[in-house]
Amino acid sequence: MKPPSRQAAPGPRVGRLIRDLPRIAREPHRWLLDLRNEYGDVVRLPFGARSSAYLISHPRDIHRILTHRWKNYPKAPLFRRLSQLGFGRGLVNSEGDLWQTQRRTLQPFFHGAELERFGQALESETARTIDRWNQAGDLRCPLDLESEMLDLLMRITSRALFGRGLGDLVRPARQAFLAAARDSLWAGRLPTPAWIKVRRTHAQLRARMHEVLADVAAATTQPAPMLHALRHTREPRSGLPMSEDQLLDEMVTLLFTGVETSALTLTWLWYLMERHPEEQTRARRELENRVGHAPPTWNGAEGLDFLEAMIHEALRLYPPSWANGRQAKAADELGGYYIPAGSRVILSQYVVHRHPDYWPDPESFRPSRFLHQGRFRLEPFSYFPFGAGPRHCLGQELAEVEIRLTMAILLPRFRLRFVSSDPVPIDPMVTLRPRRPIKVVPEAVS
Repeated sequence: MKPPSRQAAPGPRVGRLIRDLPRIAREPHRWLLDLRNEYGDVVRLPFGARSSAYLISHPRDIHRILTHRWKNYPKAPLFRRLSQLGFGRGLVNSEGDLWQTQRRTLQPFFHGAELERFGQALESETARTIDRWNQAGDLRCPLDLESEMLDLLMRITSRALFGRGLGDLVRPARQAFLAAARDSLWAGRLPTPAWIKVRRTHAQLRARMHEVLADVAAATTQPAPMLHALRHTREPRSGLPMSEDQLLDEMVTLLFTGVETSALTLTWLWYLMERHPEEQTRARRELENRVGHAPPTWNGAEGLDFLEAMIHEALRLYPPSWANGRQAKAADELGGYYIPAGSRVILSQYVVHRHPDYWPDPESFRPSRFLHQGRFRLEPFSYFPFGAGPRHCLGQELAEVEIRLTMAILLPRFRLRFVSSDPVPIDPMVTLRPRRPIKVVPEAVS
């Protein structure tokens, strides 16, 4: 194998980074996009005194990092520290033998017939949302769209995974995690008030999950087969059962990762449909023709090509996980440029999903680009909202079906009237969230 090229990648100087700090703090996603457009697919960012970060935006290089040489690119320390705030040594953060054992244990529960547990929970919990939205519509009461989607997905996920709800503990734990993640970018490991709060709220959530574990252990039947499997998983090195701390890490990881992607995608999809009523009308007609007036079921929401295209386009424009970082263990060559050992590399779905070489009119909402009869041909690794390679999101199939079925149930029944027609800015912290509440009034479709 030939040695890596020694050619240095282009990029901004330190002085510009200092001048850009206010914008980096406010809209890092747009700042990175502008750098790619200015310097190309490999951009050197002189963040550290001894090492640099590199923004990588070519699909070929993303394939190399995430698939071909993925073992050379473990998670960068900052991204690992952000995740460990909430997930400990769960599947998102673990490495090596522990990660392989966790993934092998959990993978069967996210495919095929096992997913029907989510379907049952989704249908019953969506019925509760329908009742709530009917009442809110009758009273002309505005609702927070993101909160509605998060609450719905939290109920679905907790019941499917754990066989029961978790009360009101999840929302404050999530809010505390996001605030602490924001602080960590400027305060590092200092014990800021947000960090102290995240420890307290997560302790409360873990205490509730400890009760769930005790209930599962005492149950004669197994309403939570995934937890039952985890309890009987052996640590790869010691051969001993998983510790309770490790089990709780897995439960928190499964809960949060199982909710965030689906809830935020649904939030942005409703928003995009409001701004593109002709696409919303087309999706309604497809549902009428394919599903009719009967509520769709877990296995009956297939063949909705345009709805699925809208979901993919929402994931392209608003990928919940909008950037992730890796660190090169050994020197490498990406895009013809030298990447020294120890360098951090940044892969941004937000940036790559707007690459003009692969996405014509990249800022426009055009679901037709994902339809089979369209002329658009998807370039591999130009679209990776769920990651890629051995560490791609385990729940991708679940999330895609969950989003499609939720929308297939709610869209024929409701039209959401947005209180404000102003564009909604993005809050790009850990995930791409709305920067302000999106207030809507549900109106029943006659």
